[in-house]
Amino acid sequence: MASLELAKLPSSKFWPENAEEEVREKTHSFCAPVQNSNKVNLVNLEYLQILRYWDDDFGLHPGSPLWHGASKMMIRNVPARCAQAEIEDMISSVMPDFKLQMPRASDRKCKGYAFVELGDHLGDRRMRRLAAFLWQRPVPTRQSSRTLKIHPAELEVMNVNCVQFQ
Repeated sequence: MASLELAKLPSSKFWPENAEEEVREKTHSFCAPVQNSNKVNLVNLEYLQILRYWDDDFGLHPGSPLWHGASKMMIRNVPARCAQAEIEDMISSVMPDFKLQMPRASDRKCKGYAFVELGDHLGDRRMRRLAAFLWQRPVPTRQSSRTLKIHPAELEVMNVNCVQFQ
């Protein structure tokens, strides 16, 4: 697939002569399991499975396994003149107890992102419910139809699965 996309690119004097071969080699090694001392490293395959949950416009789908263990969410694409109270009202309609941090560039403008933190032991289940609520949704008090982009702000370390050949 990557080699087809590479073939569609126009030739450029800025690309090194062997760039196509390097990209093809890296793509092949990324997509295939790596054998090393009788073990197959499945990290690359897990990464590819996780990519299927990612959307460039909306962020990480609520059904993704990466939400497991997440206690803090980053919300992007927040309108510049959006007040913190608007986001708090939106979230409080589904989630009664949370902590919102929304950095501001000035008194009137936010930086375009916010963090929501759920600090209890049920945070995992509640975070998935909040992700499902915010998924593909714009700020309702704004005229913009631009949707919020969500993803976990802090990821738990994922276990690496290795299969041993015998």
